[in-house]
Amino acid sequence: PLSWQHHLSQQGYYLIGCPHRPDPAKGLLDGVHLVAELKALRQVPGEPMLLIPRWIDSRINPTDGHVYRTLYDALLDEASQLGVRENIHIHEWVNATDMAGYYSGCDVVLAVGSFVEAFGNVPVEAAACGTPAVVAAVAGHVGKLSPAFVTEVPPGDIRTTCDALAERLSSHFDSNGARDEIAQLYSFEGMIDGYRHVIEHARQRPPLTMKPLSPITHVRLAAWCRVFDHRIYHDYL
Repeated sequence: PLSWQHHLSQQGYYLIGCPHRPDPAKGLLDGVHLVAELKALRQVPGEPMLLIPRWIDSRINPTDGHVYRTLYDALLDEASQLGVRENIHIHEWVNATDMAGYYSGCDVVLAVGSFVEAFGNVPVEAAACGTPAVVAAVAGHVGKLSPAFVTEVPPGDIRTTCDALAERLSSHFDSNGARDEIAQLYSFEGMIDGYRHVIEHARQRPPLTMKPLSPITHVRLAAWCRVFDHRIYHDYL
């Protein structure tokens, strides 16, 4: 862990990493609400501390009103209204050379926004450093690693996310198993083989035809949709 993380841990906080840029769809506000829920339910011993990095260029033209400059104050205002201002730690942007220490210094990492990631590195990087992740089951986060290492939750469901995080914090994390799975799924050689397979086996198919719908037509949800209880979630809506 980084020295300032060690200091926070020594004060009795468990550290929730939220290493994302200040895009409103990245789930930072959800993180604030999650901290309030954790404090209210007291499912986990100790106090939560949400770690949010300040975007590397957030001080450039600070009066331009861009959300990358204004979101931090909005997060702190919301935290104050919820009574968890002291549980939010906004820190300087972490250099790439320090990221392994940052991840290993977190007790759990969050990626619970609605942002449509093509892949999303955070949960895989965290797992490689021995830290579990809780992610929203959106786009590229779905099925990235097995449930032993990454917990998927419905987007926007704070209570379910709270339960998942509490379970993660009370469970053993198999760091070696996580690294083995990452090496198997995401090796450089495997990536090259995958691209080669797609290129070598590409075939031109006939144009798709739209069949007319009828009362007995069977349809299925697109790959970018998922069912959560009685709700259907669409990644792009």
